[in-house]
Parts: sequence; C-alpha cells; structure tokens
Amino acid sequence: MTVSKTVHAGSSPAKPVHVGQPSERVAVFVGQRLIDRWRLADISREVFVMAIQKLVVVNGRPTLVDYSEPSRQERDRNYSSDRRQNRPEYTRFYSSSIWRKTRAQVLLRDNGECQHCGMPATMVDHIVPSADDWTDRLDPDNLQALCDSCHHIKTDREERAKQREVQRAMTVTVVCGYPGSGRASYVQQHEAEHDIIIDKYALMQSLSGRGKYDVDADIDDYAELAYELLLRKVKVDTRYNRVWIILAGPDTRLDSLLVSHNVEHILIDTDKSTCMDRLSKLDIDSDVVTELMRQVDVAKATNQFDKFIKIK
Repeated sequence: MTVSKTVHAGSSPAKPVHVGQPSERVAVFVGQRLIDRWRLADISREVFVMAIQKLVVVNGRPTLVDYSEPSRQERDRNYSSDRRQNRPEYTRFYSSSIWRKTRAQVLLRDNGECQHCGMPATMVDHIVPSADDWTDRLDPDNLQALCDSCHHIKTDREERAKQREVQRAMTVTVVCGYPGSGRASYVQQHEAEHDIIIDKYALMQSLSGRGKYDVDADIDDYAELAYELLLRKVKVDTRYNRVWIILAGPDTRLDSLLVSHNVEHILIDTDKSTCMDRLSKLDIDSDVVTELMRQVDVAKATNQFDKFIKIK
C-alpha cells in the first residue's frame, strides 16, 4: 500500500511512503499537518521539532523517535567525519593495503559469518577497540567478523561504558603459588570495592562445568584464549581500583604488557607438601595440577620469584 500527500504551494513534491517500510523521513500526513499548524500558530521552532517523530530502525526494528534524535546513519556519518578531521591516521590505516589484506584473512577465517549471531558478516571489528589499543590493530586474535547490526550493538555498549567510566589509578596485583596454597582465599580477604579478579583456573572451571582443576588440555586452551583477551582489556582500562590476577607460576609478559599500570607481585609461599595434602582431601589429582606444580617449581629454581612479596 502506498500513500501520498497533496503538494502545498511553494513546497516540493513529497515522495511516496510505503506503509510498513522502514524510513527516516517524517511521516507525510503527520509532518505536513504539523507544518501547517506551525505556520498558523505562534510556537517556536524548538517546540515544533519536539512534536515531530520519525521512523528509524533501532536494533533491527522500525521505531518512532524524536525528530531531533540522530539516526544510526547520522551517527556513523558524524563519527567518520570526526575521524577524518581529527584522527587522519585512522583514515589512512583503514584505506591501507595491509588492513584490506588482514580484513580479507579474518573474513576467510570466520567463514564470512558474524561471530555474534551467525548472519553474513559485513565488516571486521576490533574486539578491544583500536582507539583504546592502537598497537594491536592488526593482531588477528583481536579481530572478529560481524554483521552491521551486531557491530552497532557492540559499539553502542562501548560508548555507554565510556560515558560511565571513572578514571582511577589502577593497580594490578599478580598472586602466584602452588594449587592449594590459598591464593584465592588471600584475594577474597583483601579485595575491595571497584576491584576485579581474573582467576585463570576459575575460568577453566566455568568452561568445564567440573571441579576447579578437573579439566583437560583442551579446556586449558580455551581458558588461555579468554585470559589473553582479558589481559588486552586490562591493558587499556582504568575503571577499577585494583585488578587481581591469580596464577601458578609468573607470567613474564605482564610487566611489559601492563607497563601503564602499577604492577605488584605476591607469592603465597605455602610449602608443597601442605598444598598436596589439601588437594588430596578434595580428591583432586589431575594432570593440570601436576603441570601447575611443575611450573612453580621451575620458577623457584630459576629465581623468577625474587621480586615477589612472599607471604607464608
């Protein structure tokens, strides 16, 4: 069904509007009536504009919004214009051959599917936004294929988070030790408001649905991917007072990766026999525990805990 409106003298012909078809133009009948009333009544332009609504697509659904509300396309145009004027390095990068090559590789890797909803992908997105971490802009592990809708949902969520963000002098505290040494208990006793805990072994547990160390090597691979992504986010974040990272042996990358933050190191130095006794009471005896014990032994033998604060 198509509707049209009689053209008023001095105005340009209005294009037909198809009922049910998403459109960003003011509905013809309502808009023209308001224009007529505005001409006859003594009201300000601001009041007039507030009274008009327009039909836009929000999260895939046609929705009436205030006429002054910018549409998704308008926000995109404003964003692109701002980037061209104020951040020319972005324009150069996204026009470069190396980005086009990387983009094609990621789309191929992800089978041309949106990694959030499975629909055909139309773009390649930075998981941690390039504006937050420009150095990782070509890292395939920080890239994913997305469709337009999922990309806009993700971008809107990131923008809302930035608006709420409070800048804090964030400290990163790395807590190491044998499994069963009491690392998690120490963190729980000392954590405070606006702290966040990254426990790699709790990640493994949530992925397996079993006990904390009752996992296999395949689960460890997935936990490592999640851990790597969390580190990328911590690298550029300032929303927390403290980030606690619970590990077995030390991660030698952290001091350089998180150089913008104050990094502290703590070793919960419970002796190995006590830890083994605690784990035996929990009926835990997995290959993962054996490997973690070995990592701590190697770190001790090679003096990797020298700069750590040791807590018995």
